[in-house]
Amino acid sequence: MIFNNLNRKWRSSLLAACLAISTQTTEAQDLTTKYERTGARETVTYAECIAYWKMLVRRFPQLHIREIGTTDAGFPLHLVTLSPTVTSTMPACTAKTAVLSS
Repeated sequence: MIFNNLNRKWRSSLLAACLAISTQTTEAQDLTTKYERTGARETVTYAECIAYWKMLVRRFPQLHIREIGTTDAGFPLHLVTLSPTVTSTMPACTAKTAVLSS
């Protein structure tokens, strides 16, 4: 076998590289939220929540995120949209033009 013919140093390096790739792939595929991972004992901060949404937007081209104003706490207010097409055709929203209906 090829693996048996490699010297110990190369086998260790190859194994470490395979483990690193495997770990990165597993982490990249994990979409579990902090709430889910902690059995509903912890929730995320504002920054963690926005980072999670931005990660989803990078991963799924059908998702789009944009800032549309400011929250009452002074943080940016984000709007996340899901579009069946990769390019969003939704016009830019601002706090002045956004209309919410009940």
